[in-house]
Amino acid sequence: SALDAAHPLARAAQAAGRRSYVSPTTSDMALMPFPSLKMGPGESSRSHTADEYVLLPEIGEGIGIYEEFIRQLAGIL
Repeated sequence: SALDAAHPLARAAQAAGRRSYVSPTTSDMALMPFPSLKMGPGESSRSHTADEYVLLPEIGEGIGIYEEFIRQLAGIL
């Protein structure tokens, strides 16, 4: 799945300092019939593996990233 760079979700993520890339893992997002993006704390290479984990500092950082993403999205919409 892919999201056009001009889409409000993509613009908000970029404005929040996130970079886009092709994830090495997949998710149910590929089956969603609406625009979406995959964003979460931790290293993408650790997701969907037998020993998947997220470090506590990564969770704290993720909260701040989500807050900034929501602020940016609200300003765009």
